[in-house]
Amino acid sequence: MAPSLLSSISAVVLATTVATVPTDAASNSSAAHAPFGTVTSKPGECVIGDPDTYISPKDLKWIWDNRMQDVPKYDVWIMDQLVANKGSINYCIRWDGDTKLTKEIAAKLQPMLTRQHAAWNHWLIGYNCWPYDEIKVNVVGVAVKDKSLLGFDDDTLGNIYV
Repeated sequence: MAPSLLSSISAVVLATTVATVPTDAASNSSAAHAPFGTVTSKPGECVIGDPDTYISPKDLKWIWDNRMQDVPKYDVWIMDQLVANKGSINYCIRWDGDTKLTKEIAAKLQPMLTRQHAAWNHWLIGYNCWPYDEIKVNVVGVAVKDKSLLGFDDDTLGNIYV
């Protein structure tokens, strides 16, 4: 049975986590994204490849056999959410600390999440028909255990949940 888009991308993400490749190694495409390794797809098809930099086929097979092959179907991975929401994701920030969350700090969370998603998405662009060049991140609320932990009381950063 052929692997699904999610399992293929998950294997690439896991392999990338195991062995990060410098961005200047992207030689299988003219786009500025991660390398695809040995491209196994035909010209004009979705790019599919076998990693060949910093990870051996033996290691990749071990990852698949021991970590990916028998993963039960689970439709709430972040990739499922991104596809269902057409390349966007909503976050409600949970502030679980005891220090006050100022509006200045809270305002930095959405740009930070956007940078993190962009860095992660960089490895997926162009691979196995991944459809999104950019991920739109929305902060839709802030959750705190006590209202006194907020240094603001307006909803410019979304709903406030206590």
